[in-house]
Amino acid sequence: MLRRLLIILKEAISLAVFYYFLGPGKDRDQKAGARLRLSCERLGATFIKLGQMLSMRPDFIPTAYCLELENLLDSAPYIATKKIKQTINKELGAPVDKLFKDFSNQPLAAASLSQVHLATLFSGEQVVVKVLRPGTRKLISQDIKCIRLIGKLFGRTIFKNKKNLLDLINTLESWLAKETDYKNEANNMAVMASELKDAKRIVVPKVYKNLSTKDVLVMEYVEGQSMLEIIRLKRSGEVPKFSFSFQELVERLIEEMGINSLSRPHFHADLHPANVLVGEDGTIFLLDFGLIQYFDKRVRKNTTLFMLGMTMSSPELIISASRKLATFSPEYDENKVYPLLSEACDAYKNSPASQMSNSQFLMKVFNIGMKNGITFPWNLILYTRSAMHLDGMVLNLCPDFVFSEYSRQKFLEMYGEMMIKDILSLPHIVEKAGDIIEELQRYGR
Repeated sequence: MLRRLLIILKEAISLAVFYYFLGPGKDRDQKAGARLRLSCERLGATFIKLGQMLSMRPDFIPTAYCLELENLLDSAPYIATKKIKQTINKELGAPVDKLFKDFSNQPLAAASLSQVHLATLFSGEQVVVKVLRPGTRKLISQDIKCIRLIGKLFGRTIFKNKKNLLDLINTLESWLAKETDYKNEANNMAVMASELKDAKRIVVPKVYKNLSTKDVLVMEYVEGQSMLEIIRLKRSGEVPKFSFSFQELVERLIEEMGINSLSRPHFHADLHPANVLVGEDGTIFLLDFGLIQYFDKRVRKNTTLFMLGMTMSSPELIISASRKLATFSPEYDENKVYPLLSEACDAYKNSPASQMSNSQFLMKVFNIGMKNGITFPWNLILYTRSAMHLDGMVLNLCPDFVFSEYSRQKFLEMYGEMMIKDILSLPHIVEKAGDIIEELQRYGR
């Protein structure tokens, strides 16, 4: 662990020195972004994940940084195929040529946690074989220990509450544990395939559980271009003629994976553009289910109210939903919070993504809350993480898209349906009538 801590500190110091001596010029941001990407690659999976999240946020960091960090989404050093085959043999108890009719020695893709190869089953079905990078779990474990130590040394300068810091580290550890367990991912794929069976041309590839273990995942091969490739084509002005518009693609993703996800028990929490493939006919294929989040009925309802308040630019609804979702400290003062929320709502109201995106607004709300004694739950933070990735695609493909205008009525109808179901399921409707009427009045303003 000490060796890993020294490596992280050495890289951080090296990066700081590079920035300090970086001279002015038009390519300053490009050079800085390239150096930051290199640091993430050197430090491995945990830091690559952080870089991936930042890569799709041109509203948070300079575009030149985004372009460099974008390379972390679908590019990582290849592992020797010999090592990949050794892992498959160890995990599945048989050599590759006994398991597959054909296995490509050339990797189809390499990412921060895994490497993917194309193969053919003896039945003739084409599949992709996803293999966890050797040593990944050990590296992540060391990183978490280093982060905990750094947190103990410097955490008080960032976090007012020690519990918040511990929650952050524990959650990061939990996320990475889930993403490095492919048996967990295989189960997630089966769950999401069932829940998305009625979605508009949103498809989860078939998973072969009998060929999947903690370190190996075998699933159906699907053809298409990743959203990342499409974004790069649009940026270069070399977009091929599609049978669908970018607006249609964005609206379908937002409706099914952003809005309708609140009507289902689970949602995909890692929808970055390299995990979304688009077929020739516009069918959307979802990949990488290492991280899905469960929302119970109560949380779904209150998150819908929260999003309704956001799209209606209503501080009252946001505060009302927050009281049901978050924890409020005794120091909370609504007279301080309300004007700050009101200002943020006015700036967001009917704004295009390029001016203020959803997750940018959500982060403003979270920051206002944290500074005023409100602690939001991690499932809402995860929902925001998913929104960040969706926003990245919107910003790159349809920067003039206005989320609040598009989704306001949809959230209103969804919340109304949830309220009606609650009314019909209440054993004592008369006793609860006052509360129901008050809530209906609140969201109907």
